[in-house]
Amino acid sequence: MTSQINMIYLLRGIALSLFILSASFPLSHVEAKPLSFSVKDISAPHPKHCIDDRQWRDPHRYTPFNIFTDDQAVWVPCRIATQAPGYTVYFEFDEAIELDGFTLSQSLDVTRSIEKQTSKRKKRGRPTTQTKDQTPITRERFKRLQVLFYNQNISERYPFYFQEVRFDGKQTIRVEYEEVMRWNHNLISDPLFDETRRALKLPPEGITPPVKVDRIALVFWEYEGEGARPALSSISLLKGGTPIQLTGEAESRKRYGDIMGKVYDVMLRDHLFVSEERALLFSVTGTIWGMEGDEDVAKVMGAWRFVKGHIEVDLSAKQRTRVTPKGRRRLAKSRKTDYLPLHLIVDDAPDNIVIIDGPLAGTYESSLAPVPTQPLGTSDVEQPPPFEEPQ
Repeated sequence: MTSQINMIYLLRGIALSLFILSASFPLSHVEAKPLSFSVKDISAPHPKHCIDDRQWRDPHRYTPFNIFTDDQAVWVPCRIATQAPGYTVYFEFDEAIELDGFTLSQSLDVTRSIEKQTSKRKKRGRPTTQTKDQTPITRERFKRLQVLFYNQNISERYPFYFQEVRFDGKQTIRVEYEEVMRWNHNLISDPLFDETRRALKLPPEGITPPVKVDRIALVFWEYEGEGARPALSSISLLKGGTPIQLTGEAESRKRYGDIMGKVYDVMLRDHLFVSEERALLFSVTGTIWGMEGDEDVAKVMGAWRFVKGHIEVDLSAKQRTRVTPKGRRRLAKSRKTDYLPLHLIVDDAPDNIVIIDGPLAGTYESSLAPVPTQPLGTSDVEQPPPFEEPQ
């Protein structure tokens, strides 16, 4: 019995020695988990539905996600939003991440993409490629902005810290924190902050990096120069000087683009737009009805459709025949279409629609059609809808 007990103690000693030895010499094939984060949501209080100035073309391609992932693409903040200082865009993360710095880069010029045209030679049928020269165009530049850092455990309302960024004509700014990041003065003035800080066992003067962040915001204040719209090309969040990787970007981008794209369809379909120059009604039939000046009966202004997240319109004269069954059949068989993307900015606070250029350009107040329009049967003739509530 005694020999069995001694054997057990001996085996335990050997196991403990092996454990200590393995801890002293970590296995070479064990790699540290890479730093990463994912973006849950991107939002702006105003205008809610124009965060990239080119979003009307393709809400999946033209998006703030570009500054996290794509070296070639840029993010161009909405032109209407940047007319007034203080335009703010929020980036909310799925989970809090630790960081102690960031880099922020802007695009200083626009280089037109190389346009390639492929044609076939008449004799041999070989394709040939023609390349147009690239022409740089100067951009307006960001002069001053702020980066805000949030942690909802500290405050859901105020950022716990903000960083003033002045580009001074530079393309890239790098900021790394080594000393205490002093509390935002607005946060200190919050009567509940001191109690929260004590509960979280945080020091009174500030917080030591790396800091946990679950949301950041960019606040645009000043611009300089002239040219194309200002654009950000990249932002990197850092920990220990190493960029934190963005994960799940494809899923997040698709979700964001689908939501932003659907806004266009919802805000136009069966809605009445009224400006000083005209009134427009986007019927569920795909017809754009309008009245201009002193007109009291609606006329066909063209046609519209929702395609892959954006609105397209055809304002050609041939669309005037779409009210009759024969005209609709003829248009459906036509191979040539004149549909073009509609350059518009949607803001639902209040319900405003801004059409930037073209025959329909203007600022409109949006509301539901006074009388809902109905889909057409194959033999129905489309009638002008009322633009006011029937008496």
